[in-house]
Amino acid sequence: MVRNNITQRGDTISLNIQGDFTNAIGNGLFQPVGDISTGEIDYYEYHNPLSPLIGLNNIDIVHERHIDIEISGKILGENYKEGICSNTLPYVVDKINDMSGIGITIDDILTKSVVKKYDSTYNIEVDEKDNIKDYISSLYYSSVGGLKAYSDDYGEESVIFGKRTQKKQRMIFYDKLKELQSPKNRTIFTQYKDRYYTDFQGVLRVENNIANYSILKRLFEIEKKGGVTLAEIFNSKVNTIKKQLTNFIDVKTSQKVLFKIDDMDSMLGFREAAKRFYIKELLKTFKGDVPKVQKVI
Repeated sequence: MVRNNITQRGDTISLNIQGDFTNAIGNGLFQPVGDISTGEIDYYEYHNPLSPLIGLNNIDIVHERHIDIEISGKILGENYKEGICSNTLPYVVDKINDMSGIGITIDDILTKSVVKKYDSTYNIEVDEKDNIKDYISSLYYSSVGGLKAYSDDYGEESVIFGKRTQKKQRMIFYDKLKELQSPKNRTIFTQYKDRYYTDFQGVLRVENNIANYSILKRLFEIEKKGGVTLAEIFNSKVNTIKKQLTNFIDVKTSQKVLFKIDDMDSMLGFREAAKRFYIKELLKTFKGDVPKVQKVI
């Protein structure tokens, strides 16, 4: 089967990288964690309160064995929309080294890594830029197979497919500009406000959050024993967003809800508007099961 070329883009990526990085411990940016009184140090944790690097979530140096590192696409600054991919990785590595002095290389991240968490991302530029809520509502009504749709810290203009008790894999749709305007992103949004308005106005962000070795291998179709490297993910030609979509969403129902139920005349009378609202609430209750809604009505 021939596949089109695809660029894998990640947002939050958590890696375990083999190698001796203890040379960075003496630069004053890593604090020991463990029983200091006995000298039993478990690992050294990156800590720089005077100049924290946005997008560098953590770095832990585990003696002469490996490091655990988590980065997000926000490390790219004004080029955040590009995501972490093969083209932007050199910049990511330079930023990590500038701030931490850890001396990591591109090869370290690509081939000496074991991926623990990978958020595969895609940006959908919707036609009606001011009505992302309608797209979210359509998706909310259309979960399949007993999966639960819910909202969390991404805000009301978002929908998450998966189980609350199981976060090893889930799919999230949300208004990216709204998320960037939230209090938790105030620092970076203030710094790149004009650029982010240009890049993310009317963008529906999709993320497939994966935090399991076996799921990573299955979704990216990597046939090997052991963990998955970042290079193997970047080299994969599988569109995991498209692959997973039908596992979470009944596309036909989503389209029906979006283009029929929400196609409302602005001049509706009170009685008709109430009926429409009632139908929408029933669709939410029954997760887009149209026959059940018809039966209740």
